[in-house]
Amino acid sequence: MIEKLLIKNFATIQENELDFFEGFSVLTGETGAGKSIIIDALGLLLGNRGNESFIRNGEDNAVISGVFNHEGRQILISRTLTRNGRNSIKIDGELSTLKELSALGDTLVKISAQFDNQDLLNEKTQFQLLENYAAKKTESVLDKYHASFPEYSKLRKIILDDGKSENFSPERIELVKYQFAELENANLSENEISDLEAEEKELRKNEKAGRSLGEILALIGDEGISSDIQSANGLISDLEDSKLIELSKLAADSVADLNLEVQNRLNSLDFDEERFNLIETRLGVLRELERKYRVSGNELIGVREKLAEEINQFENHDQLVEENKVKFQAMRSELLELAEQLHEIRSQVAIELSQQVESNLKDLLLEHARFEIRVEKTKQLTENGFDEVQFYISTNPGQDLALLNQVASGGEISRVLLATTAVFSDVLPVSTLVFDEIDTGVSGRAASAIAEKMRKLAQKTQILSITHLPQVAASAQYQYEITKTVENNQTFSKARLLTQEERVNAVASLLSGSEITESSIQNAKELLK
Repeated sequence: MIEKLLIKNFATIQENELDFFEGFSVLTGETGAGKSIIIDALGLLLGNRGNESFIRNGEDNAVISGVFNHEGRQILISRTLTRNGRNSIKIDGELSTLKELSALGDTLVKISAQFDNQDLLNEKTQFQLLENYAAKKTESVLDKYHASFPEYSKLRKIILDDGKSENFSPERIELVKYQFAELENANLSENEISDLEAEEKELRKNEKAGRSLGEILALIGDEGISSDIQSANGLISDLEDSKLIELSKLAADSVADLNLEVQNRLNSLDFDEERFNLIETRLGVLRELERKYRVSGNELIGVREKLAEEINQFENHDQLVEENKVKFQAMRSELLELAEQLHEIRSQVAIELSQQVESNLKDLLLEHARFEIRVEKTKQLTENGFDEVQFYISTNPGQDLALLNQVASGGEISRVLLATTAVFSDVLPVSTLVFDEIDTGVSGRAASAIAEKMRKLAQKTQILSITHLPQVAASAQYQYEITKTVENNQTFSKARLLTQEERVNAVASLLSGSEITESSIQNAKELLK
């Protein structure tokens, strides 16, 4: 559920902080006051796209933050929109992406609006709603189906593609055999390039160290410093200066020690010039193959195996085709049997759900409504079987059932959306439902029925509804009013939670319009009881 919403410099809102609670809340206010701005801001926190146009005039950025409670854990989401395009998304203080936010948002809040084609009127969503509701009954069968379907699809594609391409032309066969022979003769092995490169690096390092040590020996050997020190020692001896003689001897001993150590280091170096040349040659061959086949070293082995498989298909084509057809038919029979089981389960669940939705529609004063979820078999197996799901409705006596999006009026769609939401709410992956003026086109007793249905629905999930109906507003536990003012030629919208006393005038305004009468105040008090 949503617990807090903070909006800064967003559209006509300068700064607005709202706390939300469990149960049923409504947002009311005059047309154009900014109710939709609240929903737009919430939508951004759920992964909707934002742009510069949302930023308040005269400001450089807009910031929207929200605190959500998801399965007992608080989640902080914030979004910043800037005019220079450096927008940011943070989830619990960590930078995130729009894709990640959208995936999270799908588990937090569901926003529904009148004629929300992405939901109620969309056949894919209709299928998913039924599938979610039937999940416990279809799970074991669907797991078996999903385990076999990828291999079935692969075989189907192989059979359909057979003979449609130039894969079996003489030119193709000759090329594949040549490429396979080239890679086979290369005697490829796993991680060979990286291993050779590491060995090459070590040998180069040793070669460089050997050159340096050799130059050091030349400088300090018998023809270098050692010879000079010996000459110096002779001259020093003639001086009979004990201090100089001692230092001279130390210098001679140090040079001798250095000479011996350098010689030992040089002797211990592992540098095989022949091996180095072999590595250079081998790496040249492998790198040329990488360039030619446009893959990395290890992937060359995969290319070789694919070529071998292609050659096998060339040489054993007829046999492989027959084997694939036999395997395909066996898998198809198995999947058809599982799809039939899924169809039976879904059809039974569809009957149960249709009855529940129809009952809810009657609660919403569509007394003559008939609602039917049809599960029809198609000719093609898909990843979930062969079923197609469509919602049908008839709202008037003597009227045939027809597709939902073809026959329902605005007010009827509102009630159908609410009725189906009430039925499917237990399997929706969210803890908050937002209704954006879905009660438009409804009045009188139907409005009271919608209010009652929302109030009951709010007993098991958080409901936030934008409404113009006094009956719906009065049924809510919490009412937020959005007002709009103009100061210094600037527009300011702001929402706030009303007290119980303030709600009387707010509901009275919904009843009678801008001019509140004593009668409307009395009616409001009655509705709020």
